[in-house]
Amino acid sequence: GNTVRAGGGAGIVVSEGAAAGLRRNDVSGHPRGEVHVLCGGDDGTAAAAAVGGGALLEGNRVHGSGGGGVLVSGCAAGGCTLRDNDVFGNAAAGVRVCDGAAPLLERNTLRDGGDCGVVVCAGCAPLLRDNEVTRNAKAGVIAHGAGAAPTLIANRLLRGLQAGAYFYDGAAGIVHRNEIAANSGAGVLIAEGADPTLSGNAVHDGDDAGILVHSDGRGRLLRNNVHSNRTYGVAALTGGRPTLRGNRLHGARQGGLLVDEGGDADAEGNLIELNAKAGVTLRGACAPTLRRNRIRDGRDSGVHCMRGAGGTLEGNDVSGNELAGVTVETAAAPLLRGNAIHDGKMAGVLYFEGGLGTMEENDVWANEEGGVVITEASAPLIARNTLRAQGKESAGLWVHSGGLG
Repeated sequence: GNTVRAGGGAGIVVSEGAAAGLRRNDVSGHPRGEVHVLCGGDDGTAAAAAVGGGALLEGNRVHGSGGGGVLVSGCAAGGCTLRDNDVFGNAAAGVRVCDGAAPLLERNTLRDGGDCGVVVCAGCAPLLRDNEVTRNAKAGVIAHGAGAAPTLIANRLLRGLQAGAYFYDGAAGIVHRNEIAANSGAGVLIAEGADPTLSGNAVHDGDDAGILVHSDGRGRLLRNNVHSNRTYGVAALTGGRPTLRGNRLHGARQGGLLVDEGGDADAEGNLIELNAKAGVTLRGACAPTLRRNRIRDGRDSGVHCMRGAGGTLEGNDVSGNELAGVTVETAAAPLLRGNAIHDGKMAGVLYFEGGLGTMEENDVWANEEGGVVITEASAPLIARNTLRAQGKESAGLWVHSGGLG
């Protein structure tokens, strides 16, 4: 219940050997940060025993710092708990976790900061559970460096001015059942060899992609609901290579999945539907693998391959799209094998402007403007497909206007 205000250094320092309980204090206005919990030894290693039963920060208001809100350094699992605190309006990170620390952050509000909500440095593994991280000037949560491996469960990462969560420089971690919404950048940004696992999250209504993987980022995306983002549900660019299993990518103002600029992806068993542009766009020097996905009911093509894109589409169900089920153009050369392509408003598969590739053992039916259409110097290999019962008395295979094949 103390007020600690406007000193020359940090507001409160809990150092080695202290088992401190800080409850319902108002700590503000210090130039070097508000609360420092320092559990490490001289070599910076984690030392839970140094704080006895552990430091507990509960129900405090931590705000208005010229530095950060709370610094946790060197506290191993059980060494520090932050619960029910309101951390806001600090110039640097709301909470910074460094030097191998693994605190528990639970039911805190981390808001309106001049930097990130939470920063997790190399070698740190905090648990963040049921926090609200909102309206910060940079990413809601940042994890960077080898061994950075936060676990985020049931948090709300909202309305940040950059990404909701940003993993880079080899960071890992688990992101499970969070709501990540209305951020100005990507909902989740993965780069520079980072490889987190995202499962069961709702990622929506952001001003960029729902999940953006680039610059050799990886990531396992499992059973996430990604919707209503301004660009794409998931985008893999410049060496980004995510694995997607069982996600629903829908309602994007552009498309469900974009692979471009040398990106890659391994996508299996996803539902990609109701997007404003192509459900899947493959563009440029990329060769992703798409297997057993359902790609349906979009306002453009189901899959659009262009500008030399390659890749394998196998065993997918592509249906009900406003344009062609699969469109291939401008020297793109995908392998289409064993797909069901049906009930589209235009052709099942359209090759134009030099589209290439191989189409084999697909079942193509009930498309309103033909099964396969080849035109404008396109020259795919078409082999062992079933082209049946197209709509409006359209041809199963129609080659015209300089098409080959």
